Amino acid sequence: ADTSLSALGSAQSALAALRLCEVGGALQGGSIQGIEAVYSSTMQRAQHTAEILAAQAGLGKVKLDGRLRERSVGEWSGLTYAEVQQLWPGYLKARRLPPNYETDDMVLPRVFSALEAVRAENPGGRVLLVCHAGIIYAVEAYLKAKQ
Repeated sequence: ADTSLSALGSAQSALAALRLCEVGGALQGGSIQGIEAVYSSTMQRAQHTAEILAAQAGLGKVKLDGRLRERSVGEWSGLTYAEVQQLWPGYLKARRLPPNYETDDMVLPRVFSALEAVRAENPGGRVLLVCHAGIIYAVEAYLKAKQ
C-alpha cells in the first residue's frame, strides 16, 4: 500500500540526512560532498524521505521514478499481518506467496532499467537513491547469486 511517512519516519529521515553529511565528509557548498542528485520511488513514504534528505543536505529537487516502487504483494496489499493470516490461513507459515505477488523475476527488469537511466543521466557521478526493502532485497539476492 502507498502509505505516508509517519512522524517517526520523518524524524528518522532527518537524522539520516545528518548521518549522510557525516559519512559523506564535511558539507561542501551546502550539500553532501560528491552527491549530485537524489532519486526516489514515487511511493509517498520514499518520496517524503528523499525530500527530507535532499532539503536538509542541500541536494536540490528529488527526481521521481515509478520503476523504483516497492514490489506488489498482490492481494495482500494494504492488509495487516493479522488480516493476511485470517484470509490466507497457513500461507505465512508455509512461506507461500499471495496471488499476483510480484516476484524477483518481475521486479528486477524494471529496477535495472531505472538504475541504467540514473547511470546514463549521471555518468561517473554519485547519486542518492531512496527506494524500498523489497527492491533492495531483490537486487541483493541477484548480485549474491552472480558471485
